[in-house]
Amino acid sequence: MGRIGTWPQDDAADHGALPTVNAVTLHRTYGEWPGDYGVIKSQGLAHFLIGQEEGQRVQFADTSRVQWHCNGSNFKSIGVELTGTNDDPLTDWQVRSLSEVLRFAQAAHGVPIDAFVNPFTTPPASIWVNGGGFFGVICHVSVKTDDGSSQHTNLVTPGDYAKAVLVGTPAPTPEKDDEPMLYVFNPHNPTEIWCFAGNTRRHVSPDEWAFVQFVGGSAIRPSVDWFDSYPVAA
Repeated sequence: MGRIGTWPQDDAADHGALPTVNAVTLHRTYGEWPGDYGVIKSQGLAHFLIGQEEGQRVQFADTSRVQWHCNGSNFKSIGVELTGTNDDPLTDWQVRSLSEVLRFAQAAHGVPIDAFVNPFTTPPASIWVNGGGFFGVICHVSVKTDDGSSQHTNLVTPGDYAKAVLVGTPAPTPEKDDEPMLYVFNPHNPTEIWCFAGNTRRHVSPDEWAFVQFVGGSAIRPSVDWFDSYPVAA
């Protein structure tokens, strides 16, 4: 059975068998937990719903059953709804819960969770999951519809997705609010990005940099002498 045993179960409207699961499709609800819960359950709109607060999560359908979560990927993917908007970073609870869903999808269905479509570098509505050979994790904004109808724009940022995949791995110590952050290119290797805060620097992953760019961040290329004068953060 395609269920996470430790999750609350509350069966939603059923739309038939889902014999092939190649992907996970991620959504933001643009609503709040109580309303999201009622609408998704009554209409059968997602396999999983993850709220922002501790304890808010539910599985509405076995992953071998269809849910109407995304025109263009309903017949080959598991739908995961995360309460909030594109502008709301995932909470720690959502990150941990999404991690469980991703690892379940990988173990139960062989979905490669390291194959994530970056919604900021992929044209919207460009990947037809139902009709192609896509394997991996995709945001609703990137899915091409079956019928050419209007497409949603909701997504999960690469930075938040990376947190879910890497949950359990120690994260960098966050900078203090009163310490300005400056993102710079390593003059020794222009493909590397570093974050300067206080008197130290730390390396920035491609996923974190993608998120920084999304919220309006920028970077500069310093001189070698200036760059090397800052010690690496422990």
